[in-house]
Amino acid sequence: MSEHQSEDLSIGDRNGHYAGAEELLAEVNALAIRLNQVGRVPGSPGSLPAGAYSVLQVLERHGPHTVPQIARRRSTSRQNIQMLVNRLEEQGCVELKSNPAHRRSALVNLTNQGRTLLLQGAEVHTSVLETIASQVAETELADTTRLLSGIRRLLSGEEAAATHSHDQRQNARPRPRRPRPQSDRAKEASPAAPKPAPAKPVEEKVVPAPEEFPVSLL
Repeated sequence: MSEHQSEDLSIGDRNGHYAGAEELLAEVNALAIRLNQVGRVPGSPGSLPAGAYSVLQVLERHGPHTVPQIARRRSTSRQNIQMLVNRLEEQGCVELKSNPAHRRSALVNLTNQGRTLLLQGAEVHTSVLETIASQVAETELADTTRLLSGIRRLLSGEEAAATHSHDQRQNARPRPRRPRPQSDRAKEASPAAPKPAPAKPVEEKVVPAPEEFPVSLL
């Protein structure tokens, strides 16, 4: 839809036009809230949210990470992960250690307290997965995953960045040289023609006397 057509739509028309997208985003938001509620680990200190539990999972599976590295793995913002790490550190579930590769970005390490919390939450996590898997077909899960992944890339600008990068690579490729005309190649292949000998100086003509001209000039 063009920009001019978009301006002509009233607020009610716009809401109707984008109703499908709005309903989808509303469901995604409601699902995130519900997962945060059911994912809380019973009896955990401070009732840590499911987001904090996912941070512990990253550290348990992949070892010490920086906050930006955890954020990339969880496809979320660095600020969000930093708040979760702060809460986990207060509860003794993680500890920060110096990072030889980057002095200003500490490594987040899993503690024994964090491992204990993971074991406590494993049953809750497994229960959620079993409920979903028993009610939703694998094909539906795969289709939904592709859809949500595509929307996420669209909103984050990854698709545009990938297209721009592809265009840059295309422009950077050396262009094929255009073949020269056959006549030019033939000229280069044929031996050079000998240079003409320098012209001899023209001798000065002697004009005969009038009486020496013939009678008839025809």
